[in-house]
Amino acid sequence: MLILFLSAGALWSVWKSRNDLVFNKKVMVSPVVLIHKTLMLIKSWRPLLKTKMKPMADDMLNLISANTASAL
Repeated sequence: MLILFLSAGALWSVWKSRNDLVFNKKVMVSPVVLIHKTLMLIKSWRPLLKTKMKPMADDMLNLISANTASAL
């Protein structure tokens, strides 16, 4: 369930970035922008999760954020 939640956020971010490129001629400067957009989208969707899934989602978001920060 949580993996589906994360992958849906990633796919939506890719789709939005694609639309920005096609319709607005905006080019992403770095792949890190896509990761940041995905994290922000997932954080905004977090209230939709069941209460028992929220701690696991927080752990996964913190792990992804930490790995992204170390990759910079």
